[in-house]
Amino acid sequence: MSLIPPLTVHIDSNNRQSGSHSDFTYVLPISQNHPYDRVCIKNGAIPKTFYVINESVNNTFILSEATDVTVTIDEGNYSIKSIAAQLTSKLTAASPGGWTYNVSYPNSTQAQTTKLTFSVTGNSGGIQPSIIFDNSINYALGFDKSSTNTFVGDVLVSSSVILLTVNEIYIISDLVAASALTNSNQILAAANVLNNPYNTTIAIQPSDILYHSRAFNSNSDIYRFTIVDGFNDLINLNGNIPINLELVFFKFDSSRAMLKKKIELEWLEDTMRH
Repeated sequence: MSLIPPLTVHIDSNNRQSGSHSDFTYVLPISQNHPYDRVCIKNGAIPKTFYVINESVNNTFILSEATDVTVTIDEGNYSIKSIAAQLTSKLTAASPGGWTYNVSYPNSTQAQTTKLTFSVTGNSGGIQPSIIFDNSINYALGFDKSSTNTFVGDVLVSSSVILLTVNEIYIISDLVAASALTNSNQILAAANVLNNPYNTTIAIQPSDILYHSRAFNSNSDIYRFTIVDGFNDLINLNGNIPINLELVFFKFDSSRAMLKKKIELEWLEDTMRH
């Protein structure tokens, strides 16, 4: 990659300057006149202790009857059976009109659509309620983003399959320069976590440092690191288990530039010997 030796820096979120384990600032021991222009996570360890339903970002929606009310789902991880039971209880308890809700899913003799069916009784005059989403809980319950979903004939069926898993996580950092339009190129690393059991450690070990490296945005010695899911929602690790990262900083030179430097060094060494 370069004739300049790389710099390796270890990060332990216990030693953060501010923030939480999943969103923190950290002081990096890099001098202002460093030569590095690329950065990559060489190794990483992140605890899989986060929930699909997180009270800081995605555990509420609006139930609209004659008036609107906020329904709050308990944070945690759910199966289709447990989320249906939770919704049945929470919708009925929150109903401004005292209506009764039931949420069901396909039984073992039916086609497994992985969708939820909402039904309501006690709605006088056949008034049809609506469920309104303004955060990412819609994905867990099988509806479109920022959508209003109105019952028809006292029934509402999820428009999409429910998503009760976190499939991938991203480490976002201002170590990497942001584009003018989005922060998508601030992604320092990504990991597919679907097959990691809960309460285990997610390992990040890129197969190729150069390929997975990013342009180093070296404008400070204090940088922010944030862990988000595929919907850009902050992940709450729910505890005091730290994140550990091993960063490698290096200077990238093309093959031609490296060859030129090698020839120059060999010429210098030969000159000094004579």
